[in-house]
Amino acid sequence: MNEFNDNIEKNRDSGQETPRKPRRRSDDGTVERRVERRRTEGRDGERRRTEGKDGERRSSSRGEAPRRRVRTEAETQERRRARSDGQERPRRIKLSDEQERPRRTKASVEEEHEGRAKVSAEEETRRKRRPAAKSKHSDAANRTAAIVSLTVLALLVIGVVVGVTVFGGKLRDGDTIFPNVNVSEIAVGGLTADEAKALLDEEGWNMRVGGTLTVRFPTDVKAEIDYIRAGNSLTSAEAAEAAFAFGHSGSALDCLVAYLENLIHPVDVSGTATVLDDEYIASALSRAVAEFEDNMHRDKEYTLNTKSGLMTFLKGANVATYDVEELTKSASEALRARETKLEIPLPTTEIPMPDFDAIHESLMVEPADAYYDKESGKVVPEQIGANFDVAKAKELWQQTPVCQEVDIPVAYTLPNETQEHLESLLFRDKLGDCDTAFWGSSDNRINNIDLVAQKLNGMVLMPGESFSYNGYVGERTEEAGFLPAPAYSDGSVIYEVGGGICQVSSTLYNAVLEANLKIDTRTCHYFTVGYLPLGLDATVSFPRPDFGFTNSRDYPIMVKSWTDRDKMTLYFEVWGTNLDGTYVQMKRGQWPIYDPEYPDVQTGWGATSWRQVFDADGNLIDEIREAYSEYHLHDEDIHYPPSATTDAG
Repeated sequence: MNEFNDNIEKNRDSGQETPRKPRRRSDDGTVERRVERRRTEGRDGERRRTEGKDGERRSSSRGEAPRRRVRTEAETQERRRARSDGQERPRRIKLSDEQERPRRTKASVEEEHEGRAKVSAEEETRRKRRPAAKSKHSDAANRTAAIVSLTVLALLVIGVVVGVTVFGGKLRDGDTIFPNVNVSEIAVGGLTADEAKALLDEEGWNMRVGGTLTVRFPTDVKAEIDYIRAGNSLTSAEAAEAAFAFGHSGSALDCLVAYLENLIHPVDVSGTATVLDDEYIASALSRAVAEFEDNMHRDKEYTLNTKSGLMTFLKGANVATYDVEELTKSASEALRARETKLEIPLPTTEIPMPDFDAIHESLMVEPADAYYDKESGKVVPEQIGANFDVAKAKELWQQTPVCQEVDIPVAYTLPNETQEHLESLLFRDKLGDCDTAFWGSSDNRINNIDLVAQKLNGMVLMPGESFSYNGYVGERTEEAGFLPAPAYSDGSVIYEVGGGICQVSSTLYNAVLEANLKIDTRTCHYFTVGYLPLGLDATVSFPRPDFGFTNSRDYPIMVKSWTDRDKMTLYFEVWGTNLDGTYVQMKRGQWPIYDPEYPDVQTGWGATSWRQVFDADGNLIDEIREAYSEYHLHDEDIHYPPSATTDAG
């Protein structure tokens, strides 16, 4: 053992290979083969490391990865000659099994281990570098493969897109409904829209889905809203259009997807959402609200019923109403729920309580009859004396719901005449009339007649009120519109401004007689007139003679007068109230008047008129001598005997 260690030291100093410590050999030579293999691996590793470094240097200069150096032919031949000349590297001496091998020192073992580790590290470095060189070729191959794969994939995608576009486009542009589409339980797949509508009409679709929503308001007002007109149900035409619309809109892909889904799952379009026609709904509700407001309208705050002894209010009158927009929302919700009835609650409008204290104060007055106001031409309402319990009235008001009547007991003191009764009587009956012709009259005379007739038309006389012709018509002047025309004056016929108006006063006189009114003043003409019988005329001149009468009836009278130029006639009517139905007929008598000295010479005419009053049954109940009239003949119409002329001369 010491000898072996001494050999190691000598070899280390001389630079020769140190013989290894002999190991025990197995019978089959396993240990020996293992040792030889390790020596060979060590030499090869050293050679590879040297060649690797040379290759790295050469490769680095060219920018390439290091490659293993290959011997040239000349180097190979040289190596062979050296071996033949005995210059080959000395080989290790293989010890015999009997020969004891020198043992290695601890330092040699550690050195051996370090060498092996260094060889392993260098081998690992070369291993890592070799794949790096190969990766460039692998990356190029991978890129080529990726490009090919992507190209194939792109072609496949393009093919799919083209196919989807073509087929989906045909589905979208087709004229028939998708195969598995229904309207409720009615199958319409494969039909055109027109064919689907015809099928739905045949099945009575509109009758099945139609209906009415009845909206009821207080005061028995209601609105009927048709389901189809409101847009809540699809008509047969709309249902057919909805069925056709399924899958026939959007992109080609959308149509294809809808088609494929429809093949698996049936589609029912009867529940397709519709847009309600708010304008139609609001219109129907507006009419109902207007009717409700009419029912709630009152001209008076309250009414007094003397028969029932009640003062009646309508709670909410002229105030309660509804918001049509809110009603439309409620009706729309009811339509979507397919309800048939909708009860509208009472209005929520704030209803103020009447001022019962002020009403009580106003009613606590003496009763007064209604009367006709001549200036306004209207009847002033009656005034009823009444009394009621104010506290009780307020209590009843609070207990009564809106839109209902509030009846408050009242103790009444009634007037004798009410507005309603008086209006029903005023100017109801024609009491008398008269018409006269003015044929042959000049235009000026007709102008004067027409002017006065217009002034008198519509004249009203209250009970007990008197009328003066001159006072009402006024002085006849050209400034007032009158024109010169023939007239009687002091026994002569002259042209006078306002000529002809006596025909107006005479015609009015006869109408007043028939109306059974009291005549205040009347004068007959100096000469007879041609438009009325004797005794029935009334002459006027300003300021006198005048014609006047008084309304001796219990109700107002009204005079109506006008002219008809086509018939050349003047008309007068007196209207009033004839409660008992009595009427008047005029009776008259006339006779000639003779000159007292010449009994055979007529100088004029005398006449008397009587007013005969009959009851409604035609019985004469009164006869009054009305007037005596005396007329003169014109001088040319008086024929005295010649002796009378001689005597006069």
